Amino acid sequence: MKKPNINKNISDKNNIKDLPRQDKSLFDTLTDWEEQIIEIKREDIPKEVIVLFEGYSRLYILPEEYKEWNFEQYWYIKHTTPTSFITYFALQEKTIDKKYKEKQIYLFERDKKWNKIWHGEIRLWIEYKKKDEDFFKDKPFVWFTDTEDDYKNKWYGKKRIQTMNMISKQTRWLKLHSDVLFSDPNAQKIRERLEKEWLAKRYKRKNWRDRFCFVG
Repeated sequence: MKKPNINKNISDKNNIKDLPRQDKSLFDTLTDWEEQIIEIKREDIPKEVIVLFEGYSRLYILPEEYKEWNFEQYWYIKHTTPTSFITYFALQEKTIDKKYKEKQIYLFERDKKWNKIWHGEIRLWIEYKKKDEDFFKDKPFVWFTDTEDDYKNKWYGKKRIQTMNMISKQTRWLKLHSDVLFSDPNAQKIRERLEKEWLAKRYKRKNWRDRFCFVG
């Protein structure tokens, strides 16, 4: 199996006290990602997860266009922080309205007791109208995320969006952007926190809400 190593080789964490405030946060973020994205086979995906992914697969297409197991690749991440948390995700290509081709990644994360923590979706349009090029070209974005009630109002929101960015970069080689269609106050707080910590940047679009993009 293909196992792309995404270790961040930072060796001396004791030096964190000498860093500026914003760099301390960045240091903590990098050292959290001592993890690997591991490609797996479809039979390695738990039933609960694949049922969710197949539900996503049916969206935005006609019923006769749906095909079971219509995914290009499957992966998982076994997290080191916190231990025993696992994120499963699958990549799919779709044609929306028989016109516009896009890549989609579906995600599911669970804890060590197999309780669902959150699920979500990343989208990358690869065919679009010329007038929409500025929004879609080479800009994978968060379509939605949903966190279970037991894990809300904790630190998982930031970790979740960082996980999605890492997955976006490792599977598509592109940094993650925010969407502008949905307005979620909690999601906005996370974006602004990432901006303050120099992990994301804000950019403005005419007649639309600001978007955010990871810087690394």
